[in-house]
Amino acid sequence: MQQVVLKPGRAEWKALSIGLIVLCAVMMLLPPLCVVLALALPLLICPLVGQKQEPAAYIAACVPTASSLLAGYDPLYAVSLLLIPALPLLLRKTLPAQKSAGMDGMLWYVGAVALALTAVVCSATYVLGGPLWKSISALTVDFIGQHKRAEQILLQAASSGLVRMPEGYQQSDGLLGLAMGAAHKQQMLMSLRLTLETMLYSQLAGMFVQACLLVGVFTHLRVLRFRGAVLVVQTITPSERKTTVAVPPGFRLLTLPPRTRQLMAVLAVAALMLLGTPGTYAQTVGQLCFALVEQVFTLIGAAVMIHVFCRNDPDRKTACGALAALAYVAAPFALFIIGVMDQFLHFRSNHSGKPENP
Repeated sequence: MQQVVLKPGRAEWKALSIGLIVLCAVMMLLPPLCVVLALALPLLICPLVGQKQEPAAYIAACVPTASSLLAGYDPLYAVSLLLIPALPLLLRKTLPAQKSAGMDGMLWYVGAVALALTAVVCSATYVLGGPLWKSISALTVDFIGQHKRAEQILLQAASSGLVRMPEGYQQSDGLLGLAMGAAHKQQMLMSLRLTLETMLYSQLAGMFVQACLLVGVFTHLRVLRFRGAVLVVQTITPSERKTTVAVPPGFRLLTLPPRTRQLMAVLAVAALMLLGTPGTYAQTVGQLCFALVEQVFTLIGAAVMIHVFCRNDPDRKTACGALAALAYVAAPFALFIIGVMDQFLHFRSNHSGKPENP
C-alpha cells in the first residue's frame, strides 16, 4: 500500500499570501480595527507552518501589536492582541497531526482562540477602568458629542430608533436656540448611551462566543485542507490496483458527537436558570452558556444546509457556502432549528442509516 499526499495548487497558496499581505496593510492603516481584523490572521498564517513562507506567518502575527503600539494604545492591550494569532500558531506548530484531526483538534483551536480573546477582554477592561459594555458606550458617546456634526448624527440615530427625541425639541436660531440645542443634545447623548449599554450588555457575550467558534472551527478546517488529500494506492493483485482519495472532512460534515449532546442540554438549562438571576456576573455566565448552545446548533444547521444542497453536485459547494453564510447572517434562527432537528432526523445519513461519505 502506497500513500501520496496531494497538496493544494499554487493558485491557492498565492491567494493565501496575497490575502495575508492585504490584511496586514489594512491593520497598519486602521489600528482601531486590529482587534477585529486580527481574528482573521489564524486562518491565513496557520496553514503556512511547515512551508517556506513560515517566517511570514511570524511577522504577520506581530502586526496587530505593532500597529496598536505605533498608534499610542496602552502596551498591555497591544501585547494582548499578539495572543490572537500567536496561540493558534503555537498550537499548529506543536500539536501532533494525529491529535489535531477530528473533533478533539477542533476543540483545541476553539480553546486557543477563547483563551486569547479572554486575555484581550481582561486587558481592555483593565485599561478602560470598567466593564466593556459601559466603557465602549461612554467612549462612543464622547466621540459623537465632540464631533462637529454631532447634532446630525444624533438626529439620524433618533430616526433609526436608537435615541429618544426630547419633548418640545425644535431647531431654532439665536442664543436661546443654541442653549436649548445644547440641553437637548445632552439629553439625546444620555439616551444614546443608555441604548448602547443595553445593546452591548446583551450582545457582547454572544459576540465573544461567536468569534471563538467561527475562528477556531474554520482555522482547524483550513489547516486540514492545506495539509492536502491523501492518495492511497492499494495493490490487490500484481496486475490490479485500487486507488482511493482520502479527502479531509469539510465544514459540511460538521456534527455534534453523541457524548456532547447531554452537555449541550445541561448548558441550555443552566443558561435559563442563570439568566433569571439578578446578579450581573451570573447573567453574564448565563449569556455565555446560551450563546454557546445557540452558535453550536446554528453552525451545524449551516453545515446541514450546505451538505443537502450540494449532495448531488459537489462542485456547487462554494455557492452553497455563500448561501449558508447569508442565512447565518439574515436567518440564524432557521439554521438553529435545522441544527437541533439534525440530532434526531440525521439529514446527512443515507437510507441505510450510515453516514454518507465525504
